[in-house]
Amino acid sequence: ISSDSSILEVDEKSGKYVTKSIGKCKLTLTNVDVSYKVSYFVNVIPLDVTDISLKDTEKTLLIGEEFILQATITPLNATYKNIEWSSSDPSVASVDSDGKVRAIKEGNCTIVANTSNDKSAKCEVVVVPTEVEGISLDVTEKSLLLGEEFTLNATVTPENATYKDVE
Repeated sequence: ISSDSSILEVDEKSGKYVTKSIGKCKLTLTNVDVSYKVSYFVNVIPLDVTDISLKDTEKTLLIGEEFILQATITPLNATYKNIEWSSSDPSVASVDSDGKVRAIKEGNCTIVANTSNDKSAKCEVVVVPTEVEGISLDVTEKSLLLGEEFTLNATVTPENATYKDVE
């Protein structure tokens, strides 16, 4: 019999037990005719993370792009699987609590996944500009009278190009 079934659950017929949570409880064993009892304490301890790895260890992104880093913790049944994400330069690429990386400006940075027992994995991120693919004008031919003014309007594609200034 377990003194706390929320920590250790015992099947009294088979004698098998299953750990349910971290903690300490008393386990009492009794023989069939209840003439003999023995008790001992069971201390259920956490199973530590031994390793963390990332599916991507290098990634090149365009400014404004996003992707989610996928982490794998070993062992799969580790007790504390929380991951703390960080960026070495959040002005280049940011990362949220779910591992979603967002490219902000041109540059390099490192995204780090850390476990509560200081295991870590890294992804090197390079953020590059979105290149201009074309420029078009709103008018391709125009006749003007002497002294008349006219403004040409240029459209840069793609719309999300990083450097869209036109001279």
